[in-house]
Amino acid sequence: MSEEATPYVARESDIDALKALWEGAVAGTPATMRLQAPFGGGRRAVFNAFLRSIETDDVIVWRVNCVDQENGLQWLVRMYGSLVATLSSDVLRKGKIEMMLNAMLPSQPKRVQTWYQQFIAGLKEAKTDASSGQVELRIPQDNPLIGLVEITSAIASKMPMILEIQNPYAVNSAALALFAEALHVEAKERGAKLFTVLHDEPESDMVKAVHPMPL
Repeated sequence: MSEEATPYVARESDIDALKALWEGAVAGTPATMRLQAPFGGGRRAVFNAFLRSIETDDVIVWRVNCVDQENGLQWLVRMYGSLVATLSSDVLRKGKIEMMLNAMLPSQPKRVQTWYQQFIAGLKEAKTDASSGQVELRIPQDNPLIGLVEITSAIASKMPMILEIQNPYAVNSAALALFAEALHVEAKERGAKLFTVLHDEPESDMVKAVHPMPL
């Protein structure tokens, strides 16, 4: 993040940098950004200001908050649940995504077809607990990590998507880093309209001590 002197937490130069990458993503050049700042350094303020500065009516804004010491499977379930909850929040958009994935089935290998079909079924069957907000869902049994990469890149190839992952360094697994790298590669191959933002802290002895597996 910018170090220029200013009394504002969300500096214009930082917001402009996010907007430039987003405009490229919308044009078919997906981007991944590590939004770095020390704890309390205003990463969320910058990202929220960025969202307010762009038109998001037709954009899927997928926001994930990782939990301290979460293992790989727990994090993966959280990712699927948050994606389903995000898509299910808009009934019309949810229906469009189901139709879009169904239309893409014939052009995909059998394994990818299965991931799409299971995700579509999960969208239809998912139930959200009104009191806790938690989502009950099924995730693919066959390599759900790569399945999520394929599903996300497929959706983003048709609809602009912003994926924000907060506290990625808190996940006690290499799964998140593998997912981020694989998603970036797959999104580039598809020319997907995807912008991924990973909140991060500058590497230091303190960060290494607190978070054993920094991104």
